[in-house]
Amino acid sequence: MKYNRWSNIKQEHHILPDFIKPLKQISQISWIIRIIPGRISRQQKWTSEIIMSFSYPTETGYKYLLKKWSTVQECFIICTINDSIIQTNIQTICITNGIIYKA
Repeated sequence: MKYNRWSNIKQEHHILPDFIKPLKQISQISWIIRIIPGRISRQQKWTSEIIMSFSYPTETGYKYLLKKWSTVQECFIICTINDSIIQTNIQTICITNGIIYKA
């Protein structure tokens, strides 16, 4: 696996440009171990908003969908605890960066 020097974000796939800064900030949360962005895919419907939506909890963390225009990217956040504190921190980071957070 290839991880970037500046954080614990896996860099196997590209990251949608509008989400790079928030993902770097999320990676600085003490309970976050890794952030693994998935492949970028296209949807039939599109939105002009930048959205980070919670998909479901996994055994090791959470799955989110990063959306902009007609592109969608899965993002897995691996953490040491599964608690609402992490989701609240992620929501705060999204709001401060102008990203709509959907739970």
